[in-house]
This record gives sequence, C-alpha cells and structure tokens, in this order.
Amino acid sequence: MSIDVNHFDAVFAISHGVQSVNAFCQTLARVRADIPRYIWVSGFSPNKIGNGSTDLNQLLAGEHFKAKFTIRTLQSVGLREIPEFTYLEDGEKYPPSLSLWAKNAVKINLEAIKYRESLMRKLEDEGYKITPIAPGDKEAIEALKDEIKSAKNENYSEHKQAVLNADSLSNSEYDSFKEKRELSEGERNQLKRARIERTYGINLTDELITKDDDNWYPQIRLHYFLTVGNQFLGDRDKKKLDDSLENGEGKVFKPDMNRSLLSAKINLLNLLNIKQFLDSDREFIGDDLKDWFERLKSPALIAQIKSILGFTLSMRDTAISFVQRLLGTVGLSLAFVSHRRFPDGSRHRVYRGCDPLADGRGEVFDHWLERDRESLEDSIEIAA
Repeated sequence: MSIDVNHFDAVFAISHGVQSVNAFCQTLARVRADIPRYIWVSGFSPNKIGNGSTDLNQLLAGEHFKAKFTIRTLQSVGLREIPEFTYLEDGEKYPPSLSLWAKNAVKINLEAIKYRESLMRKLEDEGYKITPIAPGDKEAIEALKDEIKSAKNENYSEHKQAVLNADSLSNSEYDSFKEKRELSEGERNQLKRARIERTYGINLTDELITKDDDNWYPQIRLHYFLTVGNQFLGDRDKKKLDDSLENGEGKVFKPDMNRSLLSAKINLLNLLNIKQFLDSDREFIGDDLKDWFERLKSPALIAQIKSILGFTLSMRDTAISFVQRLLGTVGLSLAFVSHRRFPDGSRHRVYRGCDPLADGRGEVFDHWLERDRESLEDSIEIAA
C-alpha cells in the first residue's frame, strides 16, 4: 500500500522511548497528508548510548577506558600486539567519526531524560500544533487498558504459534533469508525460528520464544562466560577483535568493539564479586553487605561501573538495590524471603541468593559448552 495515496484519515503512534526523538518524528511524517496525528509518549526513555553520559568528554572517556581495559585484559591472555590500535591520551584529538558518534550519542542521552518534553518541542519546531487530550473517565480507561492487554496477549500468542509452526531452514536458506531486504510474514517467522534454534541449541518452545523476546540471550551469554564458559572467553573475544581488525583494515571503531567484546564486563563482575549471590543456600540482609558495599563507592570503581556496565552506583542506593541491578545484567535477582527480627531487636528484610539455573539456562549452557569445545578442538587441529 502506498503512503503517497490518501488512504488514511489519521495517524496513531505509541512510543515507550525505544526510538530516538528524531526517529519517532520521522515515523509520524511518513504519511505526508495533512491529517491528525494521535500519539502517546512516555515521559522518559530507557535507552542510552555508551555509559549514558550527557557530557561529551565523559562519554568519550568512558568509551576509551572500556576499550583500553578490554584490550589489556585480552593481552593478558595472549592476544597478539596490535600496532594499529592506538590509545588516546590527554591532549590527543579523537577521530572525526568517533567525535560525530559521541555528539549524536550525547544528544540522544540528553533527550532520553525528558523524552516526552523533547519530542513535543521537536514536533512544535517542525510546525505541528500540539493539542493535549484531557483524561477520560477512569473506569472507562481501565476497561480499555484491560481490553488492549487482552488483545496484545492474544496477538502475541498467535505470533508465537506461527513461529512454532514455521518450516525449519537449512543453513544455506538461513544465510539467504538474512540477506533478503524484504520478507513476507511467513518468511520472517521462519527466520525467527531458525535464529532462535541456532542461538540456544535446544528445542523451540513457546516459553523459549518469550524469553528470547525478553532479551534473555545477552543476559545468559554473560552468565555463561562468567561461569562455566569462562575458559572460552579469551578466544571468543580475540576472534571477534581479529575479525573487526580484518574488516576495518587494521582499524577498530571503539563503540562497536565495546559492544561486541565481553571481557571487560566479565572482569568487572568478578571484581564486584557477583558470584557470592549465585548461591540459593545463602541468605542476605542489607547489614551483611555493608562492608562489601562501602568498598564499591570509590570514585574509580563508580566510573568503571558506569563505563563498562552502563548503570550508576548512586550514593542513595542501598546494598540490596545495587545487588539487584548487578544481578539484572545476567537476568537474575535475589528472592525476598521474609521480614525477620534479630536478637538485637532489629527487624530486617531477608533475601535468598539466586538459583542460577532455575529458568532452564543450564540446558543451553550444556549445548554451548559442547559447541565451544568442538570449536577449540577444530582450531587446535588446524594449528597442528
């Protein structure tokens, strides 16, 4: 259907902040006719680039630190020297490509803080007349929310069933589908099925599709290389860096490298002693973690947490709230057990450590271990 023909009477759009302000405005403008636009926009955006800083120098410094930390980590496990990879020191200028990326990133990070306000201002600058719609009857709104939620759940269930029913793809078909610029709905379902099956290496189920849609993969991948797959981390990151150097003719764009390599994150998670919380037999209260938490509040460590993990350690944080944020990087959390009164009369919230394999990721880890062992054996045979 052509958007240049006047098929439409209005445009409706909802934004939870996933798109940048500029991208959302472009979406509204795709229908060029002078018709009303009805929009709902979140007050803030959860998305951020780099360490989320709104200061250009801090953002660039974060990318530089993360890249430098990663390379030094890899060199400690045998990465070859990279003469083309230079570290920027005080007084040196950043490449134009990196400076341009950083300026755009700072703009997006700044807009994310007051996302709705930034978007409304952008629309007004583009000539739109903004007319707020008064809230309707509360009961009617709640009924509409329930109706929308029900329709969403029904549509999502149908989508998952379509993926489950999609035909499997051979490796050559999978590669071909990934290169196609336009796919039918059926082809998209086939491609999604093939990607999930190849990513996790276990039987495709309704639950697995939901987990994948909920960003399960990057969380359990980090957990895998933190624990049972740690011996393969160095080889994994070295290969990705070698591929980047080859594709970039000896040059690396630091933000891309920082997104793809995991060594810096794994090292920092170990430094923060995250593994103490991966024990379902242990219980924790805030006071138990007081000494551990205080050690994390050094300016240098706070900067590392922001640059490498992408979130902040605030002076207002409690030990438990920070632990939950930390565990969120691997898709886990402490479980609240109860309020408990102690012999000194104090009353505390008690939390239990994680059962790290309770969500079924252990089966995925078994497949990944077998895959990585075979890959290592193959590389040894080739080298021999």
